Amino acid sequence: MTLTFNSDIYSQLLSQHQPRIIKTEEKNEKFLETVEELLSRSNLTPEEDALLELLVKLIEDFEDKHYQLNSSTPFARLMEARSLEQADLVEILGYSDEIVTKT
Repeated sequence: MTLTFNSDIYSQLLSQHQPRIIKTEEKNEKFLETVEELLSRSNLTPEEDALLELLVKLIEDFEDKHYQLNSSTPFARLMEARSLEQADLVEILGYSDEIVTKT
C-alpha cells in the first residue's frame, strides 16, 4: 500500500506549526519539542514526515550557526564518542603520536 501525499493536510500542518527560519533560542526549543513529539510516534503520515524533515533542517541550520557543533576534528569526535585518550588512538589507528597530537 503506497501512501499518497495530501497537500491540504500538509498545509494544515504548516499553518499549525508555522515553520520558518529560526532566529531565537525559544523558537529553536519550540521546534525541538515538535520534532521530539513527531519522533515519538510509531507511524508518521507522509505529511508529518515532510514537516519533520523541514523542522530538522531548520534546527540544524540554527544550531550550526549558533553552536558550531561540528567545529572539532574527526579524531576529536571519535575520541569523545568512544571516551578515548590520544594514546588510545595511537594504538587503535596505528598513527604516530605526532599525528594524533595535531588533532
